[in-house]
Amino acid sequence: MGTGFSARDDSESMVLRTYPVSRLLIFLLLSATDLAFTYLLVGKMPPGMFREGNPFADAWLARFDWNGLLIYKVIASALFVVTVVYIGTQQPRKAQFLSTFGCLVLGGVLAYSCYLVHHTEILP
Repeated sequence: MGTGFSARDDSESMVLRTYPVSRLLIFLLLSATDLAFTYLLVGKMPPGMFREGNPFADAWLARFDWNGLLIYKVIASALFVVTVVYIGTQQPRKAQFLSTFGCLVLGGVLAYSCYLVHHTEILP
């Protein structure tokens, strides 16, 4: 995967470190897919069959409905991306690790969601 971009301004001795832009885009795509699976499992199945696994997201869903969950997921994803970008300006390797870790965690969540969809026969 690409590592993003790197620029150096020698006149001001300012260095913009490399950070993992492509991984962050993948993270955002995985986050959107997670929201879609959540809607499929929680919103389309009989009430009580599935719940949002994240207690904070579940509270937002219970209190503010699907628009609230969307807002929560956007805020959480944006906070993660901003944090990784900030860390990337100081410690690029740590930012690459964090972005990779975030993608792996979301990938695991999505794998479990796929398993649930497949075994509950939601889709024809």
